[in-house]
Amino acid sequence: MTFKHLMLAGGVLGLMAIARNVTRKGAGLTQTITPENLAGELRIIGNFQKRIGALAAEKSQREAVRGFARRMMDDHARLSQRLETIAINEGLWMPGVDLDGLRTSLADKLQRAPLSAFDALYLQTQDNAHNDAIALLEGFVAASEAGALKDFAEDALNQLIDHQNHIRDLMTTQPEDALAF
Repeated sequence: MTFKHLMLAGGVLGLMAIARNVTRKGAGLTQTITPENLAGELRIIGNFQKRIGALAAEKSQREAVRGFARRMMDDHARLSQRLETIAINEGLWMPGVDLDGLRTSLADKLQRAPLSAFDALYLQTQDNAHNDAIALLEGFVAASEAGALKDFAEDALNQLIDHQNHIRDLMTTQPEDALAF
């Protein structure tokens, strides 16, 4: 199941919710993103980041990637805690699942990856995940009403853009041990 399919499914649930809705168009689909959908999706994203961060902190062959993975676990734990507080205060429902099928599959693929390919696969997975999350947050921020969730989304968006810049720097730099022959 692709991220777009997940968002479409979330949009269907959002049509049943009594909440202000944000409509996002892309790839020929119109998706309704309610605050509940956003909170639920961001919870799953945070759990995914923490899970694959733990894998990278253990399996990466590069200290810079292990450091980035630890940063992902810390940053996403803080974002998740802040999101949970907002969800409680705003009365937003958040799913009880830790990961959806797509992200479980991606995490399992990383778990099985040979050490020689792990770093490249982890960074590519991170880049793709951040592309999707940034697009989700940009759509929500652009079309939502002012409030705690929009403020959170703006802050999270800025943080994820910073993460993505770091990911792309890591993708273009040589591994430290490759420089020492």
